[in-house]
Amino acid sequence: MSDDEGDDPLKHDVFIDDDGVMWGQDELGKYKIDDKVWTMNEIRDHPLFMVDMPQDISENPHLMALQAMMYDDQTPEEMAQHMKNQGNEAMKLGASKICLQNALTFYTRGIDMECKD
Repeated sequence: MSDDEGDDPLKHDVFIDDDGVMWGQDELGKYKIDDKVWTMNEIRDHPLFMVDMPQDISENPHLMALQAMMYDDQTPEEMAQHMKNQGNEAMKLGASKICLQNALTFYTRGIDMECKD
C-alpha cells in the first residue's frame, strides 16, 4: 500500500478556528467535530431512534427540520391533498382505534390547510 493521499478514503483535514472550535473537512464539505456524548433521552428524541411520534413536534428541532424539508415547498392545496392521502392510507390499515385516530388527525390537518377547494 502506498502513502498516497488518494488511497485513504477516511482522509480528512482537521483545524481549530479562532473560537477554539474543532472543524473537519472531507470530500463532502466542512463539519464541526463534537466529542459530546449523547444521553439516552437525546437518543430517544432523535427521529432515527423514535418508537412513536410525539403529539406536538414543535419542541423537537430534529422533527421540525424534517417537516420543513418535506413540506416547505408545497402549496396549501398540495399539502391538503397529501394529508388526505395519508388519511386514506391510515384507513386502509384497518378499523383499529389507532388507525382511525391517525386517519382523523390527517384529515383534520388537511382541512386546516384552508384551501380554496
